[in-house]
Amino acid sequence: MTDPHVLAHHMLSGIGRVDGAEPPVLVPGNPIRIHTAPGTEDTRPPWVGEQTDEILQRELGLSADEVASLRTDGVVA
Repeated sequence: MTDPHVLAHHMLSGIGRVDGAEPPVLVPGNPIRIHTAPGTEDTRPPWVGEQTDEILQRELGLSADEVASLRTDGVVA
């Protein structure tokens, strides 16, 4: 995070936090740079458990009620 090469080449991106805390989360930027291509917007990595419901429903085909039951039973947080 403090390496001169990393800093000189702007290889880190500051991603704003959803909880409003400062400073932003530093994450590695895309190492592939094409100067003629339009830039892309960096997005933050998900918080632990942030996408659990979506993944359980989309990938495993569980219903919202089934996910809620797993939460009630302490299977997922």
